[in-house]
Amino acid sequence: MTISTTQDDDGNLVNTPVTDLPMMSEIEGVAHNARRTRKLASSVYLFMAVAWISLPAFRFFMLCPEVMWFDVTSHSNNKGYCLLTFSCRTSIDKQVVFMWVWIPNEQRYSFRWVFQVALRKLVPQYLRERVKFIMKDGDPQARNELSLSLKSVFPNAKEGGCGWHILHQGMKTHVPGTKSVTKSNQKKWNSARYKIKQWVYSWMRPGYVEDEDEYKISKYLLLQFVCSRPVFLAADQNMYIILAMLRFLQGHVFVHEHLYLHFRRRSLRHFDCSHGSPHEARLKQ
Repeated sequence: MTISTTQDDDGNLVNTPVTDLPMMSEIEGVAHNARRTRKLASSVYLFMAVAWISLPAFRFFMLCPEVMWFDVTSHSNNKGYCLLTFSCRTSIDKQVVFMWVWIPNEQRYSFRWVFQVALRKLVPQYLRERVKFIMKDGDPQARNELSLSLKSVFPNAKEGGCGWHILHQGMKTHVPGTKSVTKSNQKKWNSARYKIKQWVYSWMRPGYVEDEDEYKISKYLLLQFVCSRPVFLAADQNMYIILAMLRFLQGHVFVHEHLYLHFRRRSLRHFDCSHGSPHEARLKQ
């Protein structure tokens, strides 16, 4: 039996059998495998996931619920458990974590439980309706589940994509790095990569591209720069490196433009944020 344990308003723990969750089959499969691996007796409880809020921090979210961040990491401890955090930002630019969730893995059913069950229980509907903008990290499972939850859990919110995950992490995966060129050109190639990243980051900030026409011109000039002779020489005249950069921009950056273009969401109160958390905004340099 799978049970859900919650705390009522009087502080009492309430155990409720869970049978009607849409992700029940996936949860039971993971639980059976974990029990078999750890050789647990049938009378032993197996901890699956837990979500909780801090009331002092939650008061900040009640005051400023318009913008919300969520981020998941598996590097928070030496066991590799996945910790999902939800935070808000106050009017004095202070980011506050108000909700924490331990999940068994980063599969889609885990995020479905978070958005469809835990959030509904811990965050009242009137607060969820006040959320206007949600910034998420680069996890594809979380992104897919958030897209499905926006209509029901956050009906008035729009989603944003973390520029650091889209650009910096994506370039590390899909574009040859420093060691792909000779030592004499490594500095030039790093400079070219940096220039391309800063170019795209400018689209995420106010005061650079202000409408569709300016964005199209800037994107066209960026592609011309990637194909220019200085960048070609910096890449050791290796055409496959230039093509890899073009494929990355076309297939992994431009396709997410609805998630990061500043001028398309400047009417929302989103504090001009373009990254999942402050440390990622600093690392973009």
